Amino acid sequence: MRANKFLATIALVAIVSPLAGCGGPKVVPANVAPAVEQSKKLLEEIANSGKSPGSGGMILTEALTEIAKSDAAKAKTLQADVDAIMTAGKPEELKAKAKALLEKL
Repeated sequence: MRANKFLATIALVAIVSPLAGCGGPKVVPANVAPAVEQSKKLLEEIANSGKSPGSGGMILTEALTEIAKSDAAKAKTLQADVDAIMTAGKPEELKAKAKALLEKL
């Protein structure tokens, strides 16, 4: 009788142990480019197409936040350029403003 309980316990431990795992779920960091690099790509697209950034303006804002961490004065200067891009209406105007901002980044 004791042998059956012992074997049942061993079998239970053998089945449950792998299910328990150790350390919990592993978190894999997303491979996302920094906002400044994303902004440069977006500005290149705008400079070539003359299309409004639309929701891509969020990327530009994130880039300004990143820049402000190390150089608040530069971020403040660039804010005016980002605002100009967001409000520009004509494709040629957008192209020119995007190229100018690209040079400053």
